Amino acid sequence: MNYNVGSLTTVADCDALLAMAAKEKENLLYRRLLLEHSQTIYSTTGVELTAELQSVTTDLEPMADKIAGLPEGRDKRDAIAKQKKLEWRQAMLTNKKYDYGSLAQVENQLELFRNQQDIEAMDDFAASITAHKATL
Repeated sequence: MNYNVGSLTTVADCDALLAMAAKEKENLLYRRLLLEHSQTIYSTTGVELTAELQSVTTDLEPMADKIAGLPEGRDKRDAIAKQKKLEWRQAMLTNKKYDYGSLAQVENQLELFRNQQDIEAMDDFAASITAHKATL
């Protein structure tokens, strides 16, 4: 991008902008590090969540038939309680899947892409300032 650096008339002005650009790039690089770490966490956690959700779903499927075949009493109450716990766990894992699953991974990838563009823009800005500074 072309920056209107012609209005900068002193080396000190250029140095101030270069210092600002360096600090901003440092922040962007730190943000990229965090985003890359998040991507790793999303990948690992997403796989683990999918496996655990499948396990809970598999355990929950036969519960209704099992409960229907039990006579009234302690065993039936225990089975109903277990079913409720499995249903709660399934709901929690499903909600967590949205936080760490494929949607979160794609959003994170978008943020990584935007971050890279911002870093490149900051490099272009600093290069323009540096080139103008050399002419002063």
